[in-house]
Amino acid sequence: MEIETANPCVVSTKCLPEWAQNDIKQAGFSLFQHDFITTVAIPVQWGFIHHYLIFTSQNAVHHYVKQQQAKRPCFCVGQQTTNLLQQHGFEVVATAFSAKDLGDLLQNQYDNASFTFVCGAQRRPELPTILNQMAVRWNEYPIYATHATAVEAPYNPVAVLFFSPSAVASFQEKNSLQPETPYFCLGSTTAQSVKETGMPHIYRPKEPDTKVLIDLLIQHLKTAC
Repeated sequence: MEIETANPCVVSTKCLPEWAQNDIKQAGFSLFQHDFITTVAIPVQWGFIHHYLIFTSQNAVHHYVKQQQAKRPCFCVGQQTTNLLQQHGFEVVATAFSAKDLGDLLQNQYDNASFTFVCGAQRRPELPTILNQMAVRWNEYPIYATHATAVEAPYNPVAVLFFSPSAVASFQEKNSLQPETPYFCLGSTTAQSVKETGMPHIYRPKEPDTKVLIDLLIQHLKTAC
């Protein structure tokens, strides 16, 4: 956990890379950052792995490469997940902005393929629902669990950054969401999680990329503050 509160404070529910911290501070804002979730590996009894792998998070990639050597062509969500897969030598067939968008792509163009979905134990239902509707061969391996690591954040921040639905839930364990606060979300599923709480001011970048999210945050705050 790191906090600097001399100026109006941005709260990040994930510790940011150094360049992002610098961008926020150089824009005239202080930063409170803390990893509101942590992930731990789940022991997996690996069975058959289909022709294509599916990853919807960087966490799934991190845990997969520690547990499995098998490489397959991949579908994934988010450019950062794509970059991570490519760094580990995987072929990325296509990247989508959300799990729902990825499901629609698979349904429209890969309805005769087979898939292995590598995910967390608390994965959302959108993609499995679509795969079941497609009646294709697929299986899934939950390979990590997510645990809340909530702390109290500064009251009345000028903005809050969320990077996953799990972080939204964790944040609320020790903090209240305020309707006047703008919430910046990486991805549509995270934004939907905040929307379900009734908060009116929700912003997300056109693509789930941290750089684009930070740019959107700073642009908004410079206009609003």
